[in-house]
Amino acid sequence: METEQVLRRNQLYDGGQAAAVRCPRSSARLATKQAVMRYASSIVGCLTRSWTPAVERAGFKLFPVNAVHAAPRGTPSPCGPMDTDTVAFYCDDDRGIYLDWTQYIAKSADSQESSRVAVEYTMAHEYGHHLQATSGMSSAYDDRFFAAKSETARVAESRRNELQASCFAAAFFGANQKTLQVYGERLEDYEYHAFSGDDADAPATERGYGSPKTNRTWARAAFKAEGPGACNTWAAPAKQVS
Repeated sequence: METEQVLRRNQLYDGGQAAAVRCPRSSARLATKQAVMRYASSIVGCLTRSWTPAVERAGFKLFPVNAVHAAPRGTPSPCGPMDTDTVAFYCDDDRGIYLDWTQYIAKSADSQESSRVAVEYTMAHEYGHHLQATSGMSSAYDDRFFAAKSETARVAESRRNELQASCFAAAFFGANQKTLQVYGERLEDYEYHAFSGDDADAPATERGYGSPKTNRTWARAAFKAEGPGACNTWAAPAKQVS
């Protein structure tokens, strides 16, 4: 299948909504490495249960994420080390998610829910990259990225890729709004992460995640749709993925 077809007409878009599933919301304080990693792993399990029906309806086999690795800055991986500007990443080579758990420690009682939502959203975004790998879009993205003729063009490709992963995350949250209790302050915390993106004033060569306005638009559509059909960033005009 040609690169453009894999990205623009992927069967995943026709898989339907993510499933509403029971997602364990831990009451344990996220004050230690063990607590953060345990919660992150439980959310990945929830993501797998939620996404499996849609992925299988689209004709793909959803292999589980192999592991959620504790990865403070400098931790090596088959895809390179955790760098100083990254809190988490997905590695295609070993189907692993690498998480800098130190960024999610919450010492005070009143910051626990915010930290939990941060872990949930980060895992949902990285799982979005797992969905891209499962559906063949990651390889097709690599082809487009390395074929780009300039740094600006490469960042534009990266932006479509990251916006899609965030869009998949929003679809998961929409489908599981009740089970994850995404209301009130938890909804505000979710929207903080989902709508953030890059600095609105950043130049195009530094905007690899999209502007806040762009992130907000895609996230709202996916949250409402509850499925990947709202996340075809590859067919969108440039102004919609800025």
